[in-house]
Amino acid sequence: MRLSDRDIAAITDTAAALFGGSATVRLFGSRLHDDLKGGDIDLYVEVDAGQGGAGRTERFRDRLAESLGVDAPLDVLVHERGRPLRPIEHLAAETGVVLGSDGGPEEPRQPAGAAGMTPAYHNAALLAEALEMSARNLEQLTWLRPRLADLLPLSAATMASLSRDRLIEIDAFLKRFENAQDIMQRRLFRAVLMAEGEAVRGQPSAEIAERLVTRGALGDAAPWKALAELRNRLSHDYPLDPAVQAERVNQVDGAIPILVATLDEVRAYVGRAGLLTA
Repeated sequence: MRLSDRDIAAITDTAAALFGGSATVRLFGSRLHDDLKGGDIDLYVEVDAGQGGAGRTERFRDRLAESLGVDAPLDVLVHERGRPLRPIEHLAAETGVVLGSDGGPEEPRQPAGAAGMTPAYHNAALLAEALEMSARNLEQLTWLRPRLADLLPLSAATMASLSRDRLIEIDAFLKRFENAQDIMQRRLFRAVLMAEGEAVRGQPSAEIAERLVTRGALGDAAPWKALAELRNRLSHDYPLDPAVQAERVNQVDGAIPILVATLDEVRAYVGRAGLLTA
């Protein structure tokens, strides 16, 4: 887990202050994996009924950003006990680790609202949502690409001369790639394995991809690993050199067909395996 004891204490103390002492906080996503770098701090917070309003959630996020002093964005899900769990909340509860008030992790507990949903139905719902989210992000990415067609492939000289409006379009293009890659890696790939009854807790993303190759859901993990590395560079390194900036835009442009092909591969495998029929 890539959070310090101080970070964990700040998270749990802030949750208790805003949501009450009964709040439970789980860390999920890439920060669970010691072999990775950077990444969002993904938190799933279970609170009592009436404690999960949007304003309180926003204050929680703001206070944490100030306390932690991190550049990585916070991704916070707040669920009121007794309400039905959305698939993404199931995923967070299934794969997350409960943060203890003493600054350490606890064993995860069954989330409120999960009772009565069979594991097979639960995992099929997670997979369906992950497929939909992946498809929507790719649609938005491919919609943005033609708006940059007059610039691509991008040169250092062009990059250095772009107007503010064109730079905003570039930033949106890069951010949409980050989102699309992250959703497929962090949610879709894991949801496929969970739908097949496989354990994914604590497994590095690279290993998850290899397991999909073994099952025939991916033809080759190497291109996907390259996209993961590209996303990490985009998220956590901000070069000033226009040549480096232009090259990254061109790399993202070249990555779009890989993302599309990967989603097609996974969707075809899901159909062959009947993973949405639970």
